[in-house]
Amino acid sequence: MPSYSEYEREAIFDTGIREHLLPENLKIIAALKGTAILQPDRIRVLELCCGTARTACAIAALHPESEVVALDFNKNHIDIAERQKAEKKLLNLTLLHADLLDHANSISGDFDYIYIHGSFSWIGDDAHNAVYQIIDSNLKEGGVFAVHHLSGHLASATTEFWKEFNSLFPQHDTDSALQ
Repeated sequence: MPSYSEYEREAIFDTGIREHLLPENLKIIAALKGTAILQPDRIRVLELCCGTARTACAIAALHPESEVVALDFNKNHIDIAERQKAEKKLLNLTLLHADLLDHANSISGDFDYIYIHGSFSWIGDDAHNAVYQIIDSNLKEGGVFAVHHLSGHLASATTEFWKEFNSLFPQHDTDSALQ
């Protein structure tokens, strides 16, 4: 495992549920871009760098016939997620205490959705390459990879999304989202 500071290994980053990463919402975003995504009854979802896995838990609860896998290198995050899983009886959720670099090859299967929230902006090039390897090896043809990254050069892509959204749906006032 790469060398992490004690803070990185032990601090709790609880971001809550990221509703925009739910498969139903990713399908809407794809439709706005002109891409049709099938919504199978049984989906396979992989969350990378899941933190406390609240979004993965929500997906598992909303799609009980589906399989959800979530991983994070911070043991405290996985412990919290395990408690949520047990409390909510989410038998379709697998939680992995794992590092991207060490476990990129051990993730297997065809996933309909693979996503990473926030962490993509914090990880280095080696971890980025591990994410790309995971996508290349595990994303089902026609599947969706979603990365949530709102800093640096990708912030302009968010601005472009809202401009396009406003042109398609002028009745919605999203100018404040651009501020």
